[in-house]
Amino acid sequence: MSEEEQMFQRRHTAFEMIEHNRPLREHWVRRIFAILIDYLIVIITAGIVGFILGFDIGPFSLKINTILAIFSVFYASIMEWMYGATIGKMAMDLKVQSLMGHLDLYKTLLRNLSKVHGLILLVDTIIGMATEGDPRQRFLDRLAETTVVSTPKHRASEEKVGTESHGESENLPSPVNEPQEEGTGENQWA
Repeated sequence: MSEEEQMFQRRHTAFEMIEHNRPLREHWVRRIFAILIDYLIVIITAGIVGFILGFDIGPFSLKINTILAIFSVFYASIMEWMYGATIGKMAMDLKVQSLMGHLDLYKTLLRNLSKVHGLILLVDTIIGMATEGDPRQRFLDRLAETTVVSTPKHRASEEKVGTESHGESENLPSPVNEPQEEGTGENQWA
């Protein structure tokens, strides 16, 4: 087997795929907009709660930042557990999906722990994108056995992830929006 064939036999990271894969780029752009919408909701809510409680409302207020951290994790976890998506994800036609079994509160709490702080969320995302596996997963998604997929409106474009022919991308794995079989735990992006 040639060196080039060996290179394409191995699994790829999201960073390796994203340059040549427009649907994957679009997926991550929609996720970024979703988190911005959700953070706006969290910031407004924390500000209102802080104002009602008489807290100093400033960007460096420990009390407000504590409320923001707790509310960010619980807002995302409960919304995803109950509805499969936060308001931001709903607006961007995304949903959270379990790769094994049903999406329970434990999985949504685990996958959202990094939302206590934007920097931790960024590190979680970078680690997920820099390691091999489903290119849609953050690191904590992998631990929680969850991923974020498109809802029907964007599903057709997401099915093209890995199939565009720009250089080496035609040899990259094809995406699948649904897990292969409920409970198998097989990751078809891998």
